[in-house]
Amino acid sequence: MQLAKLSYNRAKQALAVFRPALGLAVEHEVMLRNPTEYVSRLRRPASTPNAIRTAIAYWAAGRSSTAVGR
Repeated sequence: MQLAKLSYNRAKQALAVFRPALGLAVEHEVMLRNPTEYVSRLRRPASTPNAIRTAIAYWAAGRSSTAVGR
């Protein structure tokens, strides 16, 4: 899904809307099949929490990690 390259949340919301809507169209024989059935599972991109980034920045700068919260 191309939208997943831009935003995981937008792609997830789009599938949440299109999957049941197109399923209803298939149920009422407007469409032959639901194209969203063939979309692979969306995987959330890995993220690093901001606290860890801040601690790494302090460590890389040669400061103590205890000074992060101050």
